[in-house]
Amino acid sequence: MHRPEQERQEGTMPPRGGTPGEGMPAAGPRGGLPRLLRLAALLPLLLLGAAGKPPPADAGGGYAAPPQGGYAAPPQGGYAAPPQGGYAAPPQGGYAAPPQGGYAAPPQGGYASPGTGRAMPAYPPRQLAATRFHAVLVAGDGSLPVFDNAVSGVQRGLLAAGVPPAAMQRLSSQPAVVAEGQARPASVPAVLAAVAAMRPGPGEGCLVFATSHGAHNGGFIVGGSTGGLLFPAQLDAALQQGCGDAPTVVVISACFSGGFARGPMARPNRIVLTAARPDRPSFGCGAGYTHTVFDGCLLGALDRDAASGWVAVGRATRGCVERAEAEMGERPSEPQAYVGPAVAEGLAVPFRAGTLMAAPAGPPGAGTGPGGKPGRAPGTMPVPAMPPQALPGPAMPPPAMPGPGGKPMPL
Repeated sequence: MHRPEQERQEGTMPPRGGTPGEGMPAAGPRGGLPRLLRLAALLPLLLLGAAGKPPPADAGGGYAAPPQGGYAAPPQGGYAAPPQGGYAAPPQGGYAAPPQGGYAAPPQGGYASPGTGRAMPAYPPRQLAATRFHAVLVAGDGSLPVFDNAVSGVQRGLLAAGVPPAAMQRLSSQPAVVAEGQARPASVPAVLAAVAAMRPGPGEGCLVFATSHGAHNGGFIVGGSTGGLLFPAQLDAALQQGCGDAPTVVVISACFSGGFARGPMARPNRIVLTAARPDRPSFGCGAGYTHTVFDGCLLGALDRDAASGWVAVGRATRGCVERAEAEMGERPSEPQAYVGPAVAEGLAVPFRAGTLMAAPAGPPGAGTGPGGKPGRAPGTMPVPAMPPQALPGPAMPPPAMPGPGGKPMPL
C-alpha cells in the first residue's frame, strides 16, 4: 500500500505545496547525503572564522588574548590603579606627604625604609629636639663670592649654636678660600667622601648645605665650569653610607635642584629643602649680590625662625623668595621641600636667632641690573664640556617623578 507520508520522509515524493516543475526539485532516494557532506565540509571553516575574531574590548581597552584564545586574567586579581589618578605635582610644589597614609609601621613602631623594608626608628620629639649635628658645607662654584658667603653664614650660625668645628667639613671651589685654610677643594668625589665620613653616633644627625649653579639635567655643579655634576642618586648613596637612619637635613641651593627633594632622596629620616623646582632656575648670583635670593632668604629665616622648626624655616624661606621674585619680575622658582615622617615633629634647627647676620639678598640699589632689575642673574651655568655619557652619575628622570615620600604639597 502506497504511503505518501513515508515517501515524503524518504525523499521519493515532493513536499506539500510544490512539484518539481514549480521550482522545487525532487530529491532522489539519497539526495540528502550530499547536502550533509557539504555542510560538514563547511563546518571547520565556520569554526575557524569564529575563533579568528578578536575579543571585544572592554571600557579600559580590554585584556590581551593569550595564544589559546580567551582573556588573560589580570595579575593578582586585577591591575592596581594609581592613587587619585597618579602623582601630580601641584602648582606650588612644596613639602612632600607620604602616599595614602605614609610608610608602614613595623611592630616596634618605627618606619619601613623604602626599597629595603628594613625597620627605621621612630624618633620621639624630645630626642629629635636634642639632636647634635655633623655638617658638610659646600660652595660648588668659585667664580662669584655669593656661594662662599652663604657657606660662611651657615658655618657661623652652627658655631654660635655650639656645633664644634671638628664636626664640620667645609669644601670650596674658590682658590683663595682654600689657600687660607678655610676649606678643602670641592669636587664631586670630595663631597661624596665628606658626606660618607660623617658617621653620627647616638643622638646625632647629619646636615648638608650645598650652594652652587645647577644644570638643566638636574645636576648640582661642583668645581665650576671645569668640574663635575652631583646627582640625587649619588648623594643618596653617600648619605646612606655616612648617616644611615640618623636624622638628616639636606639643603641644595641651585637652579633646577628640585629633583633632590624627590626620588631616592625622599626617605623617612630626611628633611630636604631646594631652591627651585626641577624645571625652574633660581636667581640672585649676579654682580652686586651678597647672597643668592634663596640663600639670603634661608639665612634670614634661620636667624628668625630657628626655634620654630624646619617646617617654619622652609615656609619663611619660600615666602621670602616669592616676594623677592615678584619685585624682580622673575618667573617663580618655586622652592621645593620634603619632610620625612620620622623627623617631621621636633627635629632641632642648630642655629640661634640673631647670630647669622644675614645680609639682604640683593644689592643696596634697586634697578641696577640689566633691564632695570636688581642685579638679575639666572644662576645657571653651562653643563661642563664633556659628552653626555661621560657626565658623572645617571641622568635625572623627568621632573614629575615622585619619590618614596609621596607627592609635593604647598608649603
